Amino acid sequence: MGVLRASVFVGCVAFVACPATEPASAPAPSPPITSAPFDVSAIVRQVERAFERDGERWATHGTGFSVRHSSAGLELTARHRPDVPLPRALAGPQRIVESAPVRLGPARLERGAWTASTDGLVATQADDGTLWLRGEGWAEHLQNEDVGVEQSWRFERLPGEAGDLVVTVPVQGAAHRSATASGEHLVDVTTGLGFRVGHGTFVDADHRETTVPVVFEAGALVLRVPEAVLQASRFPVVLDPLISPEFDVDEPVLQGSESLAGFGGISVASNGSGYLAAWTGTSFDDNRDVLAARLDGNGVLLDRVPLVLPVIPNRAPHHEAQINPVVASNGRDYLVLWLESSSLRAVRISASGTVLDPAPLLISNDANKPYQFEGNRSGVGLRAQSVHATSGG
Repeated sequence: MGVLRASVFVGCVAFVACPATEPASAPAPSPPITSAPFDVSAIVRQVERAFERDGERWATHGTGFSVRHSSAGLELTARHRPDVPLPRALAGPQRIVESAPVRLGPARLERGAWTASTDGLVATQADDGTLWLRGEGWAEHLQNEDVGVEQSWRFERLPGEAGDLVVTVPVQGAAHRSATASGEHLVDVTTGLGFRVGHGTFVDADHRETTVPVVFEAGALVLRVPEAVLQASRFPVVLDPLISPEFDVDEPVLQGSESLAGFGGISVASNGSGYLAAWTGTSFDDNRDVLAARLDGNGVLLDRVPLVLPVIPNRAPHHEAQINPVVASNGRDYLVLWLESSSLRAVRISASGTVLDPAPLLISNDANKPYQFEGNRSGVGLRAQSVHATSGG
């Protein structure tokens, strides 16, 4: 696998790629900032897990699953990537295996005569990319945890007058496989893929935790918090089960290495007032593509969801991964370079987050050669030195 390296980037408007020979006569600029005084990896994870608009719905995805939320509730799909050996009965030619959607309807909440529902509530996105559906004194929260989606309920005060607090979530599109010590298991009978709905954890304002079993009853998932636990708790409280994909009972869907380091890690550069980070992530269509996001000078995220970079026209589905991204800046805008198959490609991104190229710039069809880029020198023309790929592990 090639390893992309970039030493100095001074700018880019129009590029001509040529094998590196003598350095250009213009004096070399000082090196750009290529690190950041904050945890870039944590910010990248936040961006990757964020819900984003998908028409009238919100959508997110993680290791082996995708989630869409609408007024009808949650729609979950489990999948295997083609580069992971398929288990047991699914073994065969390497291909994507995707379950039929499992649908979880709007939650119903009850305590004595008090009732509420998420039906009709409008989801709003928080700054961290998660979703909230807010009722009076309570709210449902949806958060992508990469290995699954956490569907939780927060209560600011004790609702109703007496009795257990019961949360009921209707299930459609999946069969009930079994119940185990870890929770309830739903399955798509055609593929064998499904989801485990874990037991809930009830946490009060003093951080006291109580396990709340989830049970499958009459086509719905039910969590019941006993009256005694409610009375002994200091509010606000949270009830938070995790829903995660699996290919068999208590066997999580395998997704292969999703380590950022496995695809070249995270590259970051500053234009003097902010930063651009780029990395290889997994898109909704299961391709491994280069993603990017901007941050301000203090590390505050400017793009809640990743910037969408252009792809090669008419590329084949499930193409070879885009790997080893490198970011550079001219003190204003950015250049993102990456390896794709045996080629070296690049895209320009403005400081405002506008992707300036409708298709990736082809820098070289031989990514094992060092290359030097010359832009036009009309005052907006720029140049980059010693951008090259070398054979590596």
